[in-house]
Amino acid sequence: MKAIRRSPRTSPAPSRAGGTAGGGFSVRSVRFTGQTIDGERSLTNVIAQRPGSTNATPIVILAHRDAAARGARAELSGTAALLELAHVFAGRETKRTIILVSSSGGQRR
Repeated sequence: MKAIRRSPRTSPAPSRAGGTAGGGFSVRSVRFTGQTIDGERSLTNVIAQRPGSTNATPIVILAHRDAAARGARAELSGTAALLELAHVFAGRETKRTIILVSSSGGQRR
């Protein structure tokens, strides 16, 4: 989520552990070990959250980061969509909290 567009008045880009990005999003990464088609791997999910003006149920949008492998047709297209959504939501107040999740899956074949 580092590529979230920011104006000069916003907070600095997030660190590896987490931080704030433009448009009111707070960003953090979650590292864990998971079983993949190639065995156990270290995986990282990146989560950006922007609070809404009410306590209504949040909207969660998830995109999987595809591996750049033979046969992959849309590698990182989900990440591009999340970045565009972050840009759109950054310019608007929302009633519901927005949570954008970029998920790794360790696909390597």
